[in-house]
Amino acid sequence: MQSRSFRSAIVGIVACATVAATSVVGLPAASAGSGVVLPAPGVLTAVWWQRVVSIPSGDALGRCDLGVTHLAFLAGSSGDVADRSCTFDRFTAFLVPLINVECSTAEGNGTTAAELRTCARGIADDFTNLSLSIDGAPVGGLNHFRVRSGVFTFTAAAGNVFGIPAGTTRSVADGYWVVIPPLRPGTHRLSFGGSYPPGPFTTQSNYTITITK
Repeated sequence: MQSRSFRSAIVGIVACATVAATSVVGLPAASAGSGVVLPAPGVLTAVWWQRVVSIPSGDALGRCDLGVTHLAFLAGSSGDVADRSCTFDRFTAFLVPLINVECSTAEGNGTTAAELRTCARGIADDFTNLSLSIDGAPVGGLNHFRVRSGVFTFTAAAGNVFGIPAGTTRSVADGYWVVIPPLRPGTHRLSFGGSYPPGPFTTQSNYTITITK
């Protein structure tokens, strides 16, 4: 994707929950509920990028098997409308970036930590129209859930979903992330989105989540 004279990967990410029983939270280095302990926020967001860009082909954003112990990494679209279905057990929490960007040296976004941070921050500053609805109920206050990573490295596979050049590179991520604690058994519906007007770029995704007993 071309943006502000440099190339970077922007994506919307999603997850869902039962409104009556589950709270949307930020990314503390603490419990997400039901015994799920989270690493530091920037570490989780970096791991998400490391996992997704390491997939060589296929719909990496549509997979339901990415994450860490008891924490699933879900993903939205790269610009179109995505309709997806996933099944998880009742112990699984969800990492939810509503819309997110990374800037890397491999993509020509900079060679120093400061340059990479400036690139990612400059794009994320323009993210707007954040939305998240869970079983039809909208979630507010999403602008409070912004997370900036530190500098990290990833190894992009050839043919990865973002078209990042294959190989190992430094990167910085920025965007809006929430955590959904484990859900009650049953079927849940999530719709989410976000926009980057200078792109222009808009993401809209709809997930059907089944939680087993």
